[in-house]
Amino acid sequence: MSEVKTSRRGNWAGAGGMLIAVVATLLAFGVHRYDLLIGAIAVGLIIGVPIALKLPMTAVPQRTAMSHAFGSLAVALIGTAEYYQRAPNIDAFTIAVLVSEMILGYLTFTGSAIAFAKLQELISGKPLIYPGRNVVS
Repeated sequence: MSEVKTSRRGNWAGAGGMLIAVVATLLAFGVHRYDLLIGAIAVGLIIGVPIALKLPMTAVPQRTAMSHAFGSLAVALIGTAEYYQRAPNIDAFTIAVLVSEMILGYLTFTGSAIAFAKLQELISGKPLIYPGRNVVS
């Protein structure tokens, strides 16, 4: 990633690997609703292409923070949906996995959204200090 030429190859390799992962997942589990799949791809293209083309290089950290936020939100929402689909007959191991997935997903979403807001200077970077913080900690 230290040179433009190798960095571009690295980005293409990453994109290719992700394409292989998505295709393999679709082949392994099958597609039940092609309309939803095509709709999700269209929404991703409509939102992602303008961001990729118009985003200044100085704003890449903010974009990365939001990408992480939305990725972790997707994980948390999938965990929540799985919980509601399987409830009330969920074994202890599955409930532990789903709870971990949801906690980590929502926590990462919150942290990444705050990181974006701080980088974009929407909120102050100063620490939040309040009375009794040591007791709470």
